[in-house]
This record gives sequence, structure tokens and C-alpha cells, in this order.
Amino acid sequence: MSLVTSIDVSFSTSGTHSGTSDRLYLGVVTARHGGQEWNLAKEAAGHSFSSNASHHFRIGRYSGAKPSTQVRHGTISVPIDTQSDNRRPLVYLRKHGIMDAELDNAARLERIHVQLRSDPSDDPSVGSTSVEGYALLKPVWLGIEYGLTVWIPWYLT
Repeated sequence: MSLVTSIDVSFSTSGTHSGTSDRLYLGVVTARHGGQEWNLAKEAAGHSFSSNASHHFRIGRYSGAKPSTQVRHGTISVPIDTQSDNRRPLVYLRKHGIMDAELDNAARLERIHVQLRSDPSDDPSVGSTSVEGYALLKPVWLGIEYGLTVWIPWYLT
């Protein structure tokens, strides 16, 4: 079992009107300990996801200076193990929606990448940093008329 100490998230918005000012959340669900969700915001005021831009976030611990990509309130408080009962954690991205299709600010996301990282200093049985990768490489719309959640598949790193 390798406990996750940090999570890296990146995605791009592309196309006209592809960004959103609505909140986006990353969630991780484990077989043994339930799950946790994080608001992908770096500041108290939230975060605006502009069109045709790349977005990067860091959740959890980091070494050295605080990275500019650190999520506000980005503490991992639920134990996330990468191989609980031989089942990998499930990872999703969720958009906060307004229950009116005309008022909802849909987002078009591309190339969603999530990495769950385990620091070897926390577990002597792990020889080096362990990384579990998740990626969705096709474009996806998040909104009331499209759906507000996308599950991101695991891939071999």
C-alpha cells in the first residue's frame, strides 16, 4: 500500500466559449476509505477557467517553496492508497452546475491528466516516488445539458 501525498491535475480548455467561471472539483474515491473532493481554486475568490488555456493544480504536500499551482485548502485528509484490495482509486472531475441550461456556463475540457503521487519518505517499503496516472485525452463538455461529471480512466505510467 502506498499512501498518496500529492495530486497533480492539468487540463486545457479549447474552442470558443470553452471556459467557465463555475467551480470545478477533483474527486478521488477509494475502496476502503471512501473519498474526498477538492475545489480547484487557488484563491478565496475562486478560479476562472478561461478559454484556450492550460490549467495546472497541485493538491497535498510539496517540498520547498509553495508552488503557484497549489490548491487553496488542498489537504489530503482521507487516506488514499493506490492499491487498496487490488483496486485502484476512482478519479473524477465535476463542474458545479446551475440548474438552468440557459444560465449554466458549460466548459469544454481537453487532455485531462491526473497523477496520484506517493512520497517514499512516508513508506520505507517504497523505493522511489510512486505515480498512478489517469488521463482523458478526448474533449468533453461539462454542463447541465451534457452532464456535470466525467470519470477519468487509469492508465499505466
